[in-house]
Amino acid sequence: MVLRENLLLSMNCPELLLLLKRLEIDFEYIEHPKVRTVSEAKKILSSLQAVGSKNLFLQSERERNFYLLAAHEDKRIDLKALALELGSSSFSFGKADDLKALLGVEPGAVSILGLIFDTQKKVRLLIDRDLYGQPKIQCHPLVNTASLIVNPLDLQRFFDFTGHIVEVINVPSLTSKLS
Repeated sequence: MVLRENLLLSMNCPELLLLLKRLEIDFEYIEHPKVRTVSEAKKILSSLQAVGSKNLFLQSERERNFYLLAAHEDKRIDLKALALELGSSSFSFGKADDLKALLGVEPGAVSILGLIFDTQKKVRLLIDRDLYGQPKIQCHPLVNTASLIVNPLDLQRFFDFTGHIVEVINVPSLTSKLS
């Protein structure tokens, strides 16, 4: 187990891609200029036949629990309502140091694939039903200079490998372009 954890702690984008192939997860790999926000990504990746994802690294204020929320790129998330639904006092964005320590990425490169580094299962994975129901989604492969196009259901093999449970939820929205 220690060898597996040490391997994961040093994983980079090319090694992640090899792991996804080994797990028989089909994906398309696209390199692009660095993007740090959803709006930057949409400008570059809007022609792709896949829905962009908004990935938020959150922590509960009092309980110090960590969450990785993946939602449809157009959803304006109501964090107060989400915290209430999950039984938390409130949410804030997680600190960059915690993001790096738990998911192995920098701000602007948050991705569900960062769960590969969360070997102690400290991060709870939440995926919005509006995203999970799409045939293809975009996600970063640990860097924000590339994106993968993948079927969200195929990612279950990845989550099984990391030991994370996918909680598919209806993420509350302030307003949504999805209506």
